[in-house]
Amino acid sequence: MILKCSKLIAFIVIFINIGLVYYSLRLFSYHHKIDSHTSIVQHHSSKIKSLNSYEATDKYISKLVTVIIREFETHENDVSATIDSILKISPNIKIFILYDKIPYPPLNIRKIMLLVLI
Repeated sequence: MILKCSKLIAFIVIFINIGLVYYSLRLFSYHHKIDSHTSIVQHHSSKIKSLNSYEATDKYISKLVTVIIREFETHENDVSATIDSILKISPNIKIFILYDKIPYPPLNIRKIMLLVLI
């Protein structure tokens, strides 16, 4: 009797899961069709909005985020390349380089207002 009951419960659970997957896929495909029709109409205006939102997001993130580079080898380091890659992503971000000993050879870093060597 317990075996029959457990088989019945397992069958019901599997049937409900199949139904949920079917309806969720159907729902997502319906929204995809709606989005494809509206995206053709709004394609041009979305490019302008995305550029403006990217610039606004970049300014907002650069105010909130400060990059601190700490614990790197004083010789054979990759600090310059790291700073360049960070500045390519967000050119207005603040960067602090903290070190105990002066690195040798000296860091090949161009002078930037937001870069502080400590």
